Amino acid sequence: MSERTEIKDEVPIVLVHLGSRLPNVLKANLKYLKGFGRPIYLITDNKSIEKRFTNTEVRTYYYEQTLREFTSIELNTTHNLRFRDGFWAKAIIRLIALESFMKYSNCKSLIHLESDIWISQHFPFELLQSQNEKISFPLESVGHGIPSVIYVPNVKSIENLVNFVRESIYEDSSATDMSILYNYAVKFRQEVNLLKTIPMMGDFSRSEHANEFVSQITCKSESEGIFDALSIGMYFMGEDPRNNKGRRQLFIEKSGSFLNLENSFLSFKGDRLLISKRGFEAEVYSIHVHSKDTRVFKLAIFRRLVRLRSYQSRKGPQRQITYHVATRSLTSLKLSILRNLRKLFLLVQKT
Repeated sequence: MSERTEIKDEVPIVLVHLGSRLPNVLKANLKYLKGFGRPIYLITDNKSIEKRFTNTEVRTYYYEQTLREFTSIELNTTHNLRFRDGFWAKAIIRLIALESFMKYSNCKSLIHLESDIWISQHFPFELLQSQNEKISFPLESVGHGIPSVIYVPNVKSIENLVNFVRESIYEDSSATDMSILYNYAVKFRQEVNLLKTIPMMGDFSRSEHANEFVSQITCKSESEGIFDALSIGMYFMGEDPRNNKGRRQLFIEKSGSFLNLENSFLSFKGDRLLISKRGFEAEVYSIHVHSKDTRVFKLAIFRRLVRLRSYQSRKGPQRQITYHVATRSLTSLKLSILRNLRKLFLLVQKT
């Protein structure tokens, strides 16, 4: 375990990375987050990553239970756990790691961000912290709660969530972190604060989703801002190119999303990011950078990128090749072919 530290200052920002290589998007985000002047913690299960941040502004917590939790999930899931180094399992284990961190460090409350979440300079930390007894997170669609931003007000709230996580894994072999969060919001309504994701305007929501939660996640006044669960970042910054053979898909709306982004665009007013549609605008507190585009974490470049995307969006859906992903995929394919040819050669020699 990491050396125990008592967290007594401001509510920390906590990110989790379980695995070996530190993704570029996480490195860029950690550098960006330092500018907020808040304690930043990285939960990791890799000793070399932990050592990398020694004597830096980023504090680390070494989580050593990944393998045990992974094995437990493996016994009760139908997901392919070979996909991206156990992506589906580790997405769930992140929530369990947060509980371990809070108990070990005596952390009273925290704000968890996924590695690819950009937050505004006007991110409402105080608004989240005003939800004294409720865990907070956004919803994307029916069946999908998103751990993009999670405010954990106390240890008891994360204990309750993790207990539900374990029950869900045991009872439903198809459970994911997203389905678990959604079902938790359904079952424990009084214990959950759903973050606003829909601006105060009918055109931003889909009429076909008369879901019980839609009114809760829609802003009640023009002064309220929104948190991006997934849709905004995926629409304007693109889907992860690894999902589409190296192509970044833009301006394609997620099927089933509560949020309707047709004819909307992003812009900066000063250092505030706004989403607009037909003369109405709302502040955006966070963006889910699903494409892992590190340019978002450099504000001057992000401003130019937002202007470009708003112009491009008028032309409809687009697909852009991201050469680093396509090249990496091609290299992996070549290596796989070479390995198989070598096996075939050795087999021929033996016979």
